[in-house]
Order: sequence, then C-alpha cells, then structure tokens
Amino acid sequence: MGLINLNIIFDNPQNIYFCGQTVSGRLLVNTDSPKKLRSIVIKFKGEAECHWSETRTVRRNGRNHTHTVHYRGHELYFDNRVKLFGGSGDTETLPPGEHSFQFSMILPIHLPSSFEGSHGFVRYTVKAILDRPWKFDHEVKNAFTVLSHLDLNLDPRNREPFKVEDSKHFCCCCCKSGPLTLVTVIPARGFVPGQSIPLTVEVDNASNVNIYEVVCELQKIVTYHSTSPQRKIKKDHVDVCRMNLDGSVAEGDSKTWAAKMNIPALPPSGLLKCSIIDIEYLLKRHQRMKNVYLALRVLVILRIASMCLGYRATIHVIQLTHCKLSLHLIQKVAVPLQNIKVIPCNNTRKYKLSVTKENIFLSSNMEFCPRHILKIGYWICI
Repeated sequence: MGLINLNIIFDNPQNIYFCGQTVSGRLLVNTDSPKKLRSIVIKFKGEAECHWSETRTVRRNGRNHTHTVHYRGHELYFDNRVKLFGGSGDTETLPPGEHSFQFSMILPIHLPSSFEGSHGFVRYTVKAILDRPWKFDHEVKNAFTVLSHLDLNLDPRNREPFKVEDSKHFCCCCCKSGPLTLVTVIPARGFVPGQSIPLTVEVDNASNVNIYEVVCELQKIVTYHSTSPQRKIKKDHVDVCRMNLDGSVAEGDSKTWAAKMNIPALPPSGLLKCSIIDIEYLLKRHQRMKNVYLALRVLVILRIASMCLGYRATIHVIQLTHCKLSLHLIQKVAVPLQNIKVIPCNNTRKYKLSVTKENIFLSSNMEFCPRHILKIGYWICI
C-alpha cells in the first residue's frame, strides 16, 4: 500500500528529439495514502561512457601472475536538477490520489547522437526521485533519443561518385591465367538511413577459375577511446547488412549486376561532439571461388547522416496548370526533388510545399535502445 504508480511520460510519444529542441513531459504519481516527502526532483542527464577489460600475464620471481585491467572513458554533457514538489527543507505531505507534474528542458545545440554499443554508449535520461525521510527513495528512469544534425550537403565530397577496379591473376605451376577483373561503382558516398545504395558490379573473368558468388557488405566500425588508467582504443566490427549477388561467372565469361542495398536505421557517422566513441561505415566486397573466399576488399568509407543529399535552395520551375511558378524554399533543407509536391490553397494565390516522407523508427526491447529516424518529413509553407 502507498505508492501505486510512478511513471514518466514524454509529450513526444516517440521519445525522439533533435539538438536544441525542448524535452517536455509529465511525471505521474498515484498514491492511495498520504506520502511524507522532502521533495520530488527530476534529473536530466546526458553522458557517454565506454568500458572494457583486458587480462595481462606478467612474470615475477619465476612465477606467472595474471591480473585484469579495466579501461574506461566518460563524458558528461549535462546534469540538471529541477524540483517539482517541496524542497524547502521541511517534510511535506503529498495527499492521496493521482498527481501530474510537468517538466521541460531545452537541449544544448551541440550534442552527439544517442548510441548503444557492446563496450559503450551515449545515453540521455530523465530520472524522477521521491525523496522520503528515513526511508528508501522511490525512483523511476526513462531514456529518450537525441539526434544530431549532420547534413551531407555541407561536404561536397559526399556527392562524388566512386569507382574501384581490381584485377587478379591466378597461377598454376608455371602457367599464369588471364586476369579476373571486378569493377564496382556507386553514385555517391553519402546516404541517410532508409535510402538504398545503388551498386553496379561488373565481373570480367578471363582467368581459369569459376566465380561462384559475389558478396557486398556494409560494416560499422566503432572505436572506443579510454582515458583511464591510460589512453587506449578498442575497435568493434559489426556487420550491418549483407547482399549476395545471384549467379556465377564461369571462366572466360562476364557479368554485370545492378542492385540496391537498403540502409537500416543507424546512428550518424562520427558521433560528432563525442571524443570517446567514433563510428565509421565501410562498404566491402568479396568473391567466392569453389570453397575459398578471396580477402575482403574495402571499397569506400561511406558517410551516414541525418540530412540527405538534395536541392537546398531553389526549385527552379514547377508546372502549375497553365502557368509556371518559381518556388524558393524559406529554409535550407535537403530533400530529393521527386518527393516534392505543390498544393494550391483554396481560392488564394498561396501555395503549400509538401515534402511528405514517412517517419519510421527503430525499436527494440533494450531498456536504453535509441530510436533512429529512417526517413524525415517536412512541411514548408511559401
């Protein structure tokens, strides 16, 4: 008896916020009897942490001694406290019933995106504490996702197409085969989650071996940086997605594939403003001959961001019934031109520019799993 329910509910049902936005919500407290409290406090916390351990063996006095070294890194972005009830120093009584306490906080403009990895995290939480005199406190914690703004259009290298050509000869005794040539082409180096990477793979097999399979992979490499007891790094390789190109290529034959690799919900490259965790994405390719895979070839480092490549300033001319109208965006946003529709308002000369893309989020049963946007929608009035 006493406390029936203690819950934190965000005003944004997806619990997703961009840097600079306001995190707001309600703390719900339900009791069936009066509660004596010193205060009710809400704590906003943003932090990054990494940790791993390594076992070392040293020899002393003719004997081997094994010990474990723990490497850690930590960054604190904010740690704010707001009193919702009491706090005068005296004990106050919260009457029985349902109570709702509003809370809000403006996020800093520069924050790294939320991230959860095998050896570290970037995590943002709201914690409520019911401070009870001479008793254990009642606590509840809820996490929310923060997404940083990473615009692919700010770096012109993200637009550059990429082409890589590999050639290999196979030898048997004193004989040298003709070359096995593989060419891979992608139209750009920057993408956002929810997009597809267009891949063109050409195989010209002038060798004396058969190619049974060509595989392309997107791999995420997370680098953790410790600051205690000393500076050290640990890399974690995670396979994000894999695409098998159907069909074999016999000796003396050639083949071309045009395929698309879908990018799942992912945190942006780099984890900007975080110095203890770094993320990069590699596009790799390998090929199988009989039961042997040739070594993976790193094709290109891809840039994963939250704002896609697109037209940023002016949509030059759009046909509207019998007239032509030049539309200018009032804010800089990156959207593909084919996703833009112009909707005339009723009996007026005003128009609404509608960029309607579906919002899709990554969900998980993990307690603090961040939810990354796959596609972003905009409504812009002109």
